[in-house]
Amino acid sequence: MRSTFFNQQTIKNKLILIVMATTIAALLAAYAVILTFQVRDFKSNIVRELTTLAKVLGDNLQAAIAFNVAGDADKILTALRHQVSVDYAEIRTAEGTVLADYRRDTQLVSPVPQERPRGRPSQFTRTHLHIVHDVTLNNVLIGTVYIRSDLRELTHGLRNTLAVGVVVLLLTATGAFFLATRLQRTISAPILSLAAATEKVSAGLNYDIRVKKESEDEIGTLYERFNTMMGQIQSRETARELAVSALRESEERFRALFEQGSVGVAVLDLNTSKILEINQEYCRITGYSREEMLELDFMKITHQDDLQESLDNMAKLTAGDIPEFTMDKRYRRKDGTIVWVTLGVSIPRIDQQSKNIYFAVVSDITRRKQAEKEKLAIEQKLKTQHLLSIRGDRLRSLGEMAAGIAHELNQPLFGIRLSVEHMLIGMDRGWELTDTKVRHKLSGVIGQVDRMSQIINHIRVFSREADKPETSLVQANDVVNSAVNMLGTQLKAHGLALEVELADDVPLVSANPYSLEEVLLNLLSNARAAVETRRKTEPDANPRPIILRTLVDHSGSVASVKIEVTDSGVGIPNDVRLKVFDPFFTTKAVDEGTGLGLSISKSIIDEFGGSIDIQSTPGEGTTVVINLPTE
Repeated sequence: MRSTFFNQQTIKNKLILIVMATTIAALLAAYAVILTFQVRDFKSNIVRELTTLAKVLGDNLQAAIAFNVAGDADKILTALRHQVSVDYAEIRTAEGTVLADYRRDTQLVSPVPQERPRGRPSQFTRTHLHIVHDVTLNNVLIGTVYIRSDLRELTHGLRNTLAVGVVVLLLTATGAFFLATRLQRTISAPILSLAAATEKVSAGLNYDIRVKKESEDEIGTLYERFNTMMGQIQSRETARELAVSALRESEERFRALFEQGSVGVAVLDLNTSKILEINQEYCRITGYSREEMLELDFMKITHQDDLQESLDNMAKLTAGDIPEFTMDKRYRRKDGTIVWVTLGVSIPRIDQQSKNIYFAVVSDITRRKQAEKEKLAIEQKLKTQHLLSIRGDRLRSLGEMAAGIAHELNQPLFGIRLSVEHMLIGMDRGWELTDTKVRHKLSGVIGQVDRMSQIINHIRVFSREADKPETSLVQANDVVNSAVNMLGTQLKAHGLALEVELADDVPLVSANPYSLEEVLLNLLSNARAAVETRRKTEPDANPRPIILRTLVDHSGSVASVKIEVTDSGVGIPNDVRLKVFDPFFTTKAVDEGTGLGLSISKSIIDEFGGSIDIQSTPGEGTTVVINLPTE
C-alpha cells in the first residue's frame, strides 16, 4: 500500500515526502542511539552502586553472620529504607538459612529461591535488578547478601527523554516541511515543463518541438537528451516509413516462400488445433486442397496408432513442459493411402498474440521409411542366417563328439548284453539262478543304464543350457573334467594323447558351466585339428600330448583362474592370429567349419568378464589362455 500511495503522488509531493522521511529517519536513528547509551549508562551505574552497597553490608554483617545474631543483621538491613529503589534484601548463612530480611512492602514474598543463589553477581529482569554478594571471613564463605532494586529511575528517565524527543521531532519536521515546500520547486518546475513538452509531442506527433536548457545539472542534461531524442525520432520516423515499405516487400517474399517451399508449413490455433494458414506442399502431402484443410484439424487425418503420442506431445507443449517437439507419424491421405512424415511443432515467442498459435512443419519421409523397413528385413534375415550358422557350428561340434559318446555308450550296452545273455544261457542250460544272482545281474544292468542316462542327460542339458545367459558360481576343474569326459574318448580314437593338469584349491568363478564347457570343447577340437594337420604335412613329426590345465594367478589385485589348452600342431601365423576371433574367418575347408567357433568363444568369455588370448609359434604349436576373474 505504501508503494502504491507514493507512486500516485506528484513529483512535488514526492520530493516533500522524501525530505520529510529522511529528516525523521535521521532524528529517530539519533534518538535510538541516545536511548541505547542512556540505558547502558544507567544499568552500569545502578549495578555499581548496588554492588558497592552489597559489599558494605557484607562487611558490616560479618560478625552477625558468623555468630548467627539475627537482631544485629536486622538493624543493619534497616538502613536500606533510605534506598528508595531497593524493595527487598536478604541475609543468608552459608547453610542457606535466612538470617534476616528487609521488605519495603511487608506483604512482599521473598523472590530468592530456597537454595543459595548462584551464577552472575548481577542480573537484570524486565522490572528489577538482582545483586548477589558472597560474605567471606578469612577466605571462607560464611553467608550471602541478596539485594533487589526496581527500575523506576530508568523508566522515568526514558519517559523524559522520549517526551523531549517527540517535541524536537515535531519542531524539526515542521521546519523541514516548509523548507522542502519551497526548495522542491527548483527540481519539479523544470520537470513539469519537460512533461508539458512531451504531451505536446504525443498529442500532435510533432517532433519539431525543442525545450530550452536553463541549468547545468542533471535536469539540464535531461533537456539536452530530450532535444537529441526528438531529433533522432524525427530521423527515425522517416526511416520507419522506408522500413514499412521494405517490410511489405519482405512479407510478399515470405508469402512466396511459404507457398512454394519444399516442406509443408502450417499455422494452427493452439486451443482448437484448427488450421489458420497452410502452404501448397502440406496440401500435396495430405492430398487435400487448401480449402478442405482449413476445415479439418490434424487430429482427424492422423493415423490412429500415432494419435495418442501426438495428443501427449501437444499437451506437454501447451502446458509449457517442452518448448517444441519432433516426431515421426503417419497421415491418412484423402485417397486412403498412408504417408509417413517427420513433424516438427513449436510455439513462436515473438509477441503476446503469437502465444495463441503454433507452427507445424512436415517433410515426406515415406521413401525413407520403406527403405528402413527393407533394411530391417535384410538385417533380420542376416541375423537368422547368423543364428543358423551358430547352431550349425554347435551341431558340428556335437557331431565331432559323437564318436566319443558312442564309445561311452557302447561300453555299458556291452555290459548289459553280457549280463542278459549270461542269464538266458543259464535258463537254457538249467542253471540254478537264485534270487541273489538275478538281483546281482539286474543291479549291474541298472548301473549301466544309469551311466548311459547320465551321458545322454549331459548332452541334452548341454545343448539346451549352453545358449542361456544365466551364470552361477562354478568350479573350473569340474567344467574341465566334464569337457574331458565328452571329448576324451574321441581324442583317443584319433590316436592323440591328452594330459589334464588341475591346480588345487581353485576359487569359484561366475560363469555358465555349459557355455564354458562349449568353449573348452571348441578349443580341444581346434587343437586336435591342428595336430592332425601337422601329421599330414610332417609324417615324421611326433606331436606331444595335448595339455589341458588350470592355474590360479595371484599377480593382480584380485586372484584369477586361468585355463590353458596347449597343442604341438602347425601353429598360427601372426597375420592370421590377428583375425581368428573375427566372425566367419576360418582357414578350414567350407565343409569343415563356419569360422564362428573362436568368435563365439570370445563373446562367451567376454560375457563372464574374462579374456581369451592366443600365443602361437608357426610349426611348433599353440596355447590358448582363458582368464576368468574370481568372485
